[in-house]
Amino acid sequence: MVDKDLRTLTITDLEPNTVYFITAQVYYSSGRSPEVMRKVKTKSLLESPKTPIHVSAESAGPKSARVLWEDQETTVRPDRLFQVRVKNLSARKGNRKPEIVNATITGNSRLSHLLTDLNPYTKYDVSVRQVVQAEL
Repeated sequence: MVDKDLRTLTITDLEPNTVYFITAQVYYSSGRSPEVMRKVKTKSLLESPKTPIHVSAESAGPKSARVLWEDQETTVRPDRLFQVRVKNLSARKGNRKPEIVNATITGNSRLSHLLTDLNPYTKYDVSVRQVVQAEL
């Protein structure tokens, strides 16, 4: 039971990466409301990923390039998700929206991703970031 004026409640000392079912119900002098239940999952204790370093690209053909990078993470998780952002710098200013490609790296594979369907003789800006999948 909590105070009648309480509008929010923070629950502490929960386990990370765990599913909980939270139930709330209002008690009146004349009875009580129906229960409301929500399923929530706490986030893991994993720290935010470090930014990949030494990002480079090498030609892999007339319309393709391989993007390479190094990871600063000391703990290698089995399935890591990276986003490779590719922006055509030769396009008109209004058309320079970056294309985002998701690259899942499994195990200890080489940290790289093959970009295809590129325009020959075109400048591109490429960046890589690791993504942590949020859980709630």
